[in-house]
Amino acid sequence: MKSYSQSLGGSYSDTNFITGVTTTVLTTKYEHNLIVTSAPKGDFKNPTAHSYSTLTVNRLKGKKTTIRDSDNLLQRQLNGDLGITPVSLSENLTAQAYTRALGKLYDKWRGELDLAVDIAEAHQAKAMLGKYLSGVSSFRGVMTKIGHAAAALRRARRDPTKIVANMWLEWTYGWKPLATSIYGCFDEMYRVRPYRVRAKARAYKYRQVGVATGFPGLSDKCTVTNSSRCLIDVYFRPPSSVLSTLSGYTSLNPIGIAWELVPYSFVVDWFIDIGGYVRNLESCYLSRSSFVKGYVTTTFRNETHVSRRGISVDTGANLRTVWDAEGLTIDGMKDRSILTSSPLPRPPSPKVDLGSYRMLSAAALLRQLIKH
Repeated sequence: MKSYSQSLGGSYSDTNFITGVTTTVLTTKYEHNLIVTSAPKGDFKNPTAHSYSTLTVNRLKGKKTTIRDSDNLLQRQLNGDLGITPVSLSENLTAQAYTRALGKLYDKWRGELDLAVDIAEAHQAKAMLGKYLSGVSSFRGVMTKIGHAAAALRRARRDPTKIVANMWLEWTYGWKPLATSIYGCFDEMYRVRPYRVRAKARAYKYRQVGVATGFPGLSDKCTVTNSSRCLIDVYFRPPSSVLSTLSGYTSLNPIGIAWELVPYSFVVDWFIDIGGYVRNLESCYLSRSSFVKGYVTTTFRNETHVSRRGISVDTGANLRTVWDAEGLTIDGMKDRSILTSSPLPRPPSPKVDLGSYRMLSAAALLRQLIKH
């Protein structure tokens, strides 16, 4: 693979309505560039480092019509490949994709169980279980529970949103983690740590924004899609020490345990994933003695579709220009690096990545804070 550039010519018709003359102007309508930083020479079994980037530009195509404001008469019209390079709103999301892939990698190798945190939070689980199991050892206790349930239903009819919010949070951060930990304990007893671990992840962002064109009163409507993928492929040796075996059951990092016990730390992690960074950092150091070889492949692709429709005004010349044109810019990158040790996590950065699951939890937390 070698670097190259190519372009395709285009043209537009230039009609002067004052003189009645139409001419054809040659332009460039399409460009594509490939820049190879290091060429690939390996294969899937013995990969080598390589990287390249691409840039594709479809220049603006459409109409540009100039009208005199004083008498509303047409002055000039350009129609065709206008040759104007559209804006590119490129954003590199490879750091987010890498962090997600790394978390999956270490969860596969190490497991997701964390008994230290579970033990520290045991009193909360006991209280949660006690709320439902206390007093059910006798017939009278069962009837009392039924009465309490009926009362809860009556309260729910008066204020259903708060009851639903409480139930959602209790399930999401109570029953579900408890069930996962119980399953994880049994799974870890019989789990054989994989020799080869592959993990993939993706980061995606879609938005529509307006961008100034430099012409008074006119802006471009840009539809932007940013996407990045990451693949981490690592070979490990089997656990060779009690420490590495124990790491499958619990975190050994007091800082990580302390962070998990901070009230509402999971909310902070929605915006800057401190908990995930601390755990991945611990997993990195625990797995270093087991690391054999591996590589990381990251890619991204950004598309910016530009729509220029509107009117720009030149008050000094008493003219207005009507635009109706579209263009597209696509840029991409692929990079493969060879690992010489267990992959390190990247420091967490601020993000806003609230999916529907987290949005429900956020709404439930807000509802709890409202007294009525």
